[in-house]
Amino acid sequence: MQKLKELFEDTFDVILTDKKFLELKVNDIKEWDSIGNINLLLALEGFYKIKFSLREIESFDSIKSIIKVLEKKL
Repeated sequence: MQKLKELFEDTFDVILTDKKFLELKVNDIKEWDSIGNINLLLALEGFYKIKFSLREIESFDSIKSIIKVLEKKL
């Protein structure tokens, strides 16, 4: 999921270690609030050419939860 990390870092203008990245949850960094979450999801949808359901979006509260959904869709 290196591309997810790159999209996250680009969306929030941060650089993270792989370990820190995998442990992140919404609001762990200031920029990852509800609006930031939408921006990240739009970036993911655009890059992977997929659409997330409302149920999937509601489940996105951490990097691990995003990875879980991406693994099912890709």
